Amino acid sequence: MPREDRYADYLGPDGSTTHSLLDAMSNGDDTAWDRIATVWGAALFQYLRGRGLQDADIEEVVQNTMLRMYQGLLKGQFERNGETQRLTYWVYAIAANELKTYYTRFLNKPNSPGGSSYQQLLANVETEEEATTLEALAVTQVLQLIEADFQESTWEAFNLRYFDNYSLTDIGKKLGMSESSVRQGVYRVRQRLKQELVQLDLFADLN
Repeated sequence: MPREDRYADYLGPDGSTTHSLLDAMSNGDDTAWDRIATVWGAALFQYLRGRGLQDADIEEVVQNTMLRMYQGLLKGQFERNGETQRLTYWVYAIAANELKTYYTRFLNKPNSPGGSSYQQLLANVETEEEATTLEALAVTQVLQLIEADFQESTWEAFNLRYFDNYSLTDIGKKLGMSESSVRQGVYRVRQRLKQELVQLDLFADLN
């Protein structure tokens, strides 16, 4: 049975539903880290697979990245500062350093490629575009996590609206729903997604 309030535990002292999981974690909430790790761990795995790493190597890089991330958050090493310091860029900086370590070890292996191949492996590791790619994968993970909390028709309506650019009227006709039901369902998913993204210090255009 759908439970759209599953993460209502992450409320701020004033009852706000936009309380950050990072703040909850700093206050000793272990379940907050579980949520952070679930999203970012999966996003990092997909990102590294896209860079051609083998699963065993990916697991090592992800594990090291998540450990440094966990330690850094507990020590207060991440501090929000608008667009200049977003969680995505901080996480990506950690992952990029771990990638460099991996590539360096790869270069030192017997019969490894030469310097030019090494430089090719490092190409685009530290770019804003790469960080944006990682962020998009994190948003995708959030979508996958919340999908089970909605009725199938509601979720399909949301996808048709935001990914296929259907009008509310056309969605209603396709799914056999009234336009008002479509509007309400899409709104519920959008609000839930927004809540999750804010809690995770992620950002997305949901207009």
